[in-house]
Amino acid sequence: MQKESACRKIKKSELFQFSNVVEPLLREVSWQSTLAGASEVSSNPAISAVARGSTATEAKLSTIQALMDANSHHSMLLDAGIHLAISAVRDGLLIGSYVATEYEKATGLDVLQQESRMPDARRVEFRKKNTVSSLIVAFVAASYVVYELSKFKSNELSSMQMEFPGIPELNTLSQGHVRKCLMFYYVATLSKSGQVRNELDLVKMTLLYFEGTMKEVEKRIEGLDYLEQFTRETYKLEEGDFKIDGFVHGERHVQVSANFNPLRAREIVGNVVSKHETMRIVHILCSYDPETQRNPFQEFGGFPSVTLTSGYPGTGKTMEQRMCNTEVYELGNEIGLKVLIWPFPENPISTYQGGTTERLMTWAQPFYDPSHIIVCNIDDAENALVNREKEGVSSGQIEATNFMLKLTEGANAPPFGNSVIRTYTNIPEVLDPAYLSRVHVKSFMDGATRYEDMLDQSMLDLILKFKDIAPEFVDITLTDASGSDQYDYFSAQKIADQIQKEYADRRNSKVEKVADLLKEVQQQYGMNSHEFFGRLYHEFQSQFPQFRSRDMRNIHKAVSNRFTNVNFPSVWFDNMETFFRKTYDEKVAMLNELMLSNLAGKKLSEIWLEEFVNYADNLVQIVDRDFEKSVNAIIKREKEHREALRRLGK
Repeated sequence: MQKESACRKIKKSELFQFSNVVEPLLREVSWQSTLAGASEVSSNPAISAVARGSTATEAKLSTIQALMDANSHHSMLLDAGIHLAISAVRDGLLIGSYVATEYEKATGLDVLQQESRMPDARRVEFRKKNTVSSLIVAFVAASYVVYELSKFKSNELSSMQMEFPGIPELNTLSQGHVRKCLMFYYVATLSKSGQVRNELDLVKMTLLYFEGTMKEVEKRIEGLDYLEQFTRETYKLEEGDFKIDGFVHGERHVQVSANFNPLRAREIVGNVVSKHETMRIVHILCSYDPETQRNPFQEFGGFPSVTLTSGYPGTGKTMEQRMCNTEVYELGNEIGLKVLIWPFPENPISTYQGGTTERLMTWAQPFYDPSHIIVCNIDDAENALVNREKEGVSSGQIEATNFMLKLTEGANAPPFGNSVIRTYTNIPEVLDPAYLSRVHVKSFMDGATRYEDMLDQSMLDLILKFKDIAPEFVDITLTDASGSDQYDYFSAQKIADQIQKEYADRRNSKVEKVADLLKEVQQQYGMNSHEFFGRLYHEFQSQFPQFRSRDMRNIHKAVSNRFTNVNFPSVWFDNMETFFRKTYDEKVAMLNELMLSNLAGKKLSEIWLEEFVNYADNLVQIVDRDFEKSVNAIIKREKEHREALRRLGK
């Protein structure tokens, strides 16, 4: 808070004084390159627009507006992204010019600029300060452009493949030189790269160009004098959150939640356990305390930072993602937390070596920012997190898997307890085993399976809809599961009423191999001795070598999750001050009291067994599905062969 009060405010009214030097650059910009020759930059297509050598005449690129018009879908109006790019570039140059001018006043450079003659020492000082002033213009302008454009369709932009040709030249003789140079090569890059064909291309290339400018400035400032007058100050735009704190990235990559279609738990039929786990994650994330940068559930050992939901197509995985996004976003905003819905990039795989890792490093930056809570959904995870030992796996896919292994449980994994990575797939057996072993909570979605589910699903999809728009069309007599006409619709979807039964059912394995093993060990060692669980682990590992120490830790974490598996009292949601806005220590005390009262006679041995069975069932089903798929493929080919022979009469 002290730093905020020390910020120097930038008023928009103070920026207009620079309009006369910035606005003309949006209409026409000319530049004579100071580069020595073509050889050093021949790989950059933007250079073809530039006059080379000291005797060349100026090259002109007219009207950035015309370039923007050419990439817009509308003949009369600019697309939103293109309009945003123009505004960001203009305002960035205005802000950069203002901050640089303030630097010139503070360092006496404005006085030096008025001197017609000066001794050598003063001339050296003049040049050095002019260089810093020019770099300030470029850095501040570029920071603002990146700040503004990072808010636009961030998920689509992060998945786009586009090669940036680089910054050809950054002339720092004066503010005027750097503005012209910056704008000339920006327009040249857009028009000559051959990659800008539409709105998104233009916004992406603009981001790359100004991010490249920031990197170029960062390289130039090393060893420079007269930096302190700028680096010790913090500037903040009066309206908005944009801030400049010296030559520091700061909030240059401001991330904005991806768009999503809202959906609530009451709109999903079936999948009781999965819905319950999702609501737990919502409440756990929203318990995060940004002031201490800790989550109480980490202290209890019940923070599920990586989850996996598998199931056949059409069973509700996408709906669950929408539900989680909606509930976290709404509750988090009501509490006053910053919420980031940050899905895995749709197309992170690059054909260039190291390109995938570079993309994912950029995408993962928000995970190391403790100021907000993050929900990351990895949909169709089989496309990126594939088994690295399988034949035909590309180097890009291997890079993606390696990166996610480090992000989820590497030495530098985010430690705050403010993010959850939720993994979804139809075919979990193809995911990398090392990634699977990092999953703390596994659940299977089978959709609507009970008779009550069928009634409730059709009630949602058909009867209620048509009753609303055409009641005379509905001639269905309502019923219930027992055949009477008194069914309380959607009562079977109440999570609290169903979840304990679902957990109790876990004691009986649904997988024959696990059930037989459990029975055998049970007969020899009982059920509540430490030896029983040790033998159970050992025997299971002897049959399934994939079961390792991390899997044991995941089971133990699942037991901790169950200990923390509490339903928050409704009063906590009625008034945010009751719990969510309490201090960290107060939250810990309240949760501890709630957890102890919530056990309802449950003992460690019962929960431990239930979580072992659930984990073992999931692991064996994933292993067996891969085997069964191969066997079924062979059977299918054999059946086709026999049918072909039959039809041929052989």
